Parts: sequence; C-alpha cells; structure tokens
Amino acid sequence: MMDFSVGMSRNWDGFDAGEEVAIRTLEKLEGNPKFLLLFSTYHYLKNREFEKILEGVHTHVSPKVPLIGGSIAGFITREGCYTRGVSAMSSSYENMDVAVGIGRNTKLTPQKAGRDCAEQIKNELKYSKFKQKFFITIISAAEVPNLPLIGKKKVVNVFGINFFLKFFNEICALTQIGIGRDDTVFDSFSKELEGFIGIGGASCDNLSMEKNRQFFMNSVVSNSIVSIGVSCDKEIIVNTSFGLSPYGKKFKIDKLSGGGYVLEKINNQPAVEEYLNIMGWTRDVLDERLYRKVFYYPFVQENSKKLLQPKMLALVYGNKFVCAAKPIENKSAEIYISSGNSLLKSINDLFTSQKCNSAFLVSCGTRLETLGANAYLIKDLLDKKIKGDYLTIYVGGEYSKLNESERAFMYQSDNAILLP
Repeated sequence: MMDFSVGMSRNWDGFDAGEEVAIRTLEKLEGNPKFLLLFSTYHYLKNREFEKILEGVHTHVSPKVPLIGGSIAGFITREGCYTRGVSAMSSSYENMDVAVGIGRNTKLTPQKAGRDCAEQIKNELKYSKFKQKFFITIISAAEVPNLPLIGKKKVVNVFGINFFLKFFNEICALTQIGIGRDDTVFDSFSKELEGFIGIGGASCDNLSMEKNRQFFMNSVVSNSIVSIGVSCDKEIIVNTSFGLSPYGKKFKIDKLSGGGYVLEKINNQPAVEEYLNIMGWTRDVLDERLYRKVFYYPFVQENSKKLLQPKMLALVYGNKFVCAAKPIENKSAEIYISSGNSLLKSINDLFTSQKCNSAFLVSCGTRLETLGANAYLIKDLLDKKIKGDYLTIYVGGEYSKLNESERAFMYQSDNAILLP
C-alpha cells in the first residue's frame, strides 16, 4: 500500500522544530523516505530559522532525499488546524521513482523558470517504468513593492503613482518584487510535463504579501519554483473544487497595462471607482487589510468544464488595480462569492465514491481566514473522508492540472491528490 506519512511541530526554535517534524514523520514509515514535503508558517522567517528547520530535518533525513516545500499561511493534519508551525509529508513506497526540479528568477524570467524546473523532472524520470505520473509544485507568490517614501503598502493614492505604474512591469521584473507571475510560471511548467497531472500552491506568509520562501533539498530560496515529480504504479486522482457561486454582478474589462497585470478601466470607467460603485462600497474598505474584503470576491472570465480560474484584485494604486493573475482584455467578468457552508461542500466535492487512503491538499489561504475557529469543521470532514494520514496546506494561490487541456492558476479553490 502506498501510504503518506505526516508529521508536525509547533516548537518555536527552528532547529528543534525541524528535528521534531522529521522524527514524527519518519516514525510512521516502515522503510526509508522516498521524498519529503516540508512546509512552515512565516513565524520562522527571521534569524535564519528556515535554514535551522532544514538543519534539524537533516539530522534525521539524508540530504540526498528529494525535498521541496516553502512558507505557507497554515495547515491542517489529523492532529489539528494550525496557523503557526512546521509540517511534513513523506512516503516509503518502493514502486515509485522521484525527481525534483527548481527554476529560478520567477518574476524576471517566468517562462524560463517553469521550463527549467519541468525539464529537470522529465530528464530524471524519462526511464521510469511506472506509468502513473504526478507532480506537486510550490512557486513564489507576489510580494508588495517597497516604494520610496511610502514603504510596503497595498493601497497607495499619492502623487506620482501613475508615473510609477507606467514602468510597473519592468521595475517588478528587475527587482523581483511585486506580482508573482506564477500564473505564467505554472503555465510554462505544466505544459512541459506532458502526461503528468498534479497540484501546487504559491508560497506566502500570513497573506500580508510581504515575504515568502521556498525549500529545495538543503537550501532556502526565493523567487523560485520548486517541484517534485513522481512516477508510480498506483492510480492517482487529482481533483479541484471551488464552492463558489455567482454574486450577480458583472463588468467588462476594457483596459490593461503593466504587462497585463494592471487593471485600468472597467465598463470604460476608472477601475477602482467603478468597482466600488458595482459593489456598493465606499473607498473606506480599501485599506491595508484589503484582503479581508476584496479577496473574498474573486472574478471569473472564462470557464472550462471544471476549472473556473477565479482571479483576484491584489493591490490598489490610485484608481487602478494590480491583479495577481492576468485578466483578459475586452472580455466580461463575473464576480463570485463563497460562504462557510459552501467551503465545506467544496472539500466534500473533492472526494469520489471510492475510499481515500491518503491525501495531500492545497487550499486558498483566504478560506482559512473565512473559517477562523471553524476550520475544525474542515478537519472533521477530512478525518471522515480519509482513512490514513493527510496534509492540507493554505497558500497564496493554487495550481491544478487535471489533464493536458485543463490546467489553471486559481484563487478560492481546493485541490487534492488522492490515493484510493
């Protein structure tokens, strides 16, 4: 049986947390680990605590074991729901070949980063005799630009901001700060991995969009895509669900700039002003806690049979929005919304009628914010649906590839790799 084993730690010291999470993950394995997925909340970002976590892990796990991961907003295991701590997942299954890849400079050369990562995985697994192939990928999310005399603010309305936006795309690319470009990175990556299915997430902090890091083997990196590719002899199921419903409000996207990420006009009006009119809000809602309001209302432009591809308004610069993923110009958009009950239904929809032995799940970080203390309802549902161990991570954007034609970068989604 192909089991996943999950461990976690809430120790404040990075080295001790790394040791504990490794021990608790390995103690459930009957053989040597074939890989390790490692995730940490942002609390360990300072004083090289991420590096210390890896040092602690590698006192019990060989540095040669394929390892990827990154910073996340929170996680759920059988032990509980946490917004602080370190978690890991592994497997010792023998009929499995594993490869890892990394692509760097995701905000400067996103397509190249995706291709580089995918090619490493393809080359390592091209002689594998196992036919079922899947991946798990982590990509650096957006980071709020640190503007001179302004600092890191999500809402900026000062003289000169329009001038800055004229060079927004170039400045963000060269400094590797700002929009994550992970939509482009994932598209390039997933296209290269023909015959693979898989899921992933954008590494983040507590959704303040200030810092994020990725883990690759024995290193802590930034502005990177890190991925694990697996070939095995077991049937793997990848599912995506949303729990979203139309909010009854629509608009047309008329003008984009900044490489396609800056939304200037909707309904032929300044974007921010018109959006507030549509929602019936005043500008007071646009403050530094922007994600607690706007993030709950993603918009959808194009549908496939299953993947809605919800997009998010990330920053407010003057009367313009900066989007986390490129919208489509001259195309209508519809606003969607979710509720506590619909989030539970979304998790339930991930599971088929077949029994699920183990699972790895990637969900939107705003869902953790929405549920708050009620996140235990998700845990209770997962406990019932999954026989063995599981790990759910909460991230700043989600990726899914169900087949060659259905692959997407999304927000407000739930994604799972299921082992029947």
